[in-house]
Amino acid sequence: MPRNRTARQAVLGASVRRPTVVKSSSRTSATLRRRLVVGGLVLLALVLVTLSFREEQDGPVSGAQSAAASALRPFQVAADRIAVAKAVYEREGPGRTNRRYGYVTRPTA
Repeated sequence: MPRNRTARQAVLGASVRRPTVVKSSSRTSATLRRRLVVGGLVLLALVLVTLSFREEQDGPVSGAQSAAASALRPFQVAADRIAVAKAVYEREGPGRTNRRYGYVTRPTA
């Protein structure tokens, strides 16, 4: 008698098998959904680039581009302000300062 038998095998016997249920897990369906979304976005991007190159200056894709650009303008302004703040931080260092408010002048050395 093999030593690796469980109590279930001892009670049910080796000839009794439970039916296997083939069920797609949520993990595989989520992966499939993610791949379909990415594939759809890539296809949409290719179609939009193709239409953009084929149309004239005042076509419908151009109008959609300008509408999207105006809708995303606040995010561009915020990104520009963050870039300026980062440049100041890299130039002046991480130390605390009140120079921004005009309270302290830079030392001349």
